[in-house]
Amino acid sequence: MPRSASHPATATALDALREEMRAAAIHEAGHVVAALALGFEVGSAELTISRTRTGLRVSTATDVGLPIPTETLEQSAAAAYEPAMLRRRTVQALAGVVAETMFAGPQRDAARSTRQVRTSTARITQDLALVAHFVRTAAGDGDEDAAFDACFAECQELLRGRADAVVRIANELMRCANKRLPREVLRLDAASAA
Repeated sequence: MPRSASHPATATALDALREEMRAAAIHEAGHVVAALALGFEVGSAELTISRTRTGLRVSTATDVGLPIPTETLEQSAAAAYEPAMLRRRTVQALAGVVAETMFAGPQRDAARSTRQVRTSTARITQDLALVAHFVRTAAGDGDEDAAFDACFAECQELLRGRADAVVRIANELMRCANKRLPREVLRLDAASAA
């Protein structure tokens, strides 16, 4: 799930950039950990820092594949929108937002700049648009709020039990910035997989 944020290249902005890198890495690690725990295929993930005309940009991406039949396009499309799969996809899409709120720390919220709030909001808005689509589709004529709340609670529980994996993968994303991390690095250890 792609994310990006730009910062002007000043000393103060470098501190903000480091903080944004950490938040983005935790966010993306949440997606990775949830995908793995839910049985999705994760091919790779990356945290990229690049220069733009207006400063430095942090972006992230994870290659996630759904565990669905691919014999025909019709079978794949139908399987991707079955209620159980929509619930799993919703939990995985929520995982970045949930990880960021659970593991980025309260000190982060107290010292955030307007730019950081804006970029974090953009990252979260993109995920929540996807979540809203999944929830609306899964709920049908049912209660969307109840479906969302159930997926959110499931995501919190899933990540709470795998906090070590979220932090480890976030640290790897930061340590290996501008490199694509292969699936071998993006794994759950035996304790996190349960």
